[in-house]
Amino acid sequence: MDSLRGIISDLHVFLYGGVRTLPLTLAGAMTILGLFTANYAMMFFLVGFLVITPLASSLLNSFADLLTTVFGWDLFKTKTADICNVVIPYSTLSNPSKVENAAILCTSSFAMICFFIGYMMTNAVALYQQPADQNADPSKVSNRTSRAILAIVSIAVFAIIMIGFRMYAGCEPMIGLVLGTILFLALGYGWYTMLSQASQGRLADVFGISNRLLPSTATAPVACIVDPSA
Repeated sequence: MDSLRGIISDLHVFLYGGVRTLPLTLAGAMTILGLFTANYAMMFFLVGFLVITPLASSLLNSFADLLTTVFGWDLFKTKTADICNVVIPYSTLSNPSKVENAAILCTSSFAMICFFIGYMMTNAVALYQQPADQNADPSKVSNRTSRAILAIVSIAVFAIIMIGFRMYAGCEPMIGLVLGTILFLALGYGWYTMLSQASQGRLADVFGISNRLLPSTATAPVACIVDPSA
């Protein structure tokens, strides 16, 4: 019984650690894949994921702290700990890890996860809704739509699990959890929409499917006729 209890406890710690480091794990994996496969869409995604999202989260948290200080609101107050951070600071005897009250809207970790969900869901829906070429192979169109549906379902399940986990962890106040989810899902949607304006979505599609979709004119036979009098 003690052994089973220890295994369950270790599994609990493993899951907490995996969720905490998830944003950095995603960033590292996508950096390697993007560089080695020349997937520039992943590089553009990482700009929003690693730069814009943490910056926006920090600004919103500073604004929430200002409102709490000026008006004395308790809406944004919550207990935070190192488990809520993307990176756990090095703990020493003089500076031990501790739980403290803070006024925040949304932690950078949860903001990055919401941005990832919003971007990937928008990407999958755009691939599903993309009109097929008139002369396109029906089997290839069916393959694309089926992959898009699988991605949509997987991302939806992932979103439910992550939002439920953050509610259980209590790293954000309830109002921050709701507002943070809405704002950073919208940020992911907006970042994808901005990138997809050029090159028919090829700079935004991290799945790499748009880069393999060619118009029928690209594969049409072309004959070159040489003028003998020239």
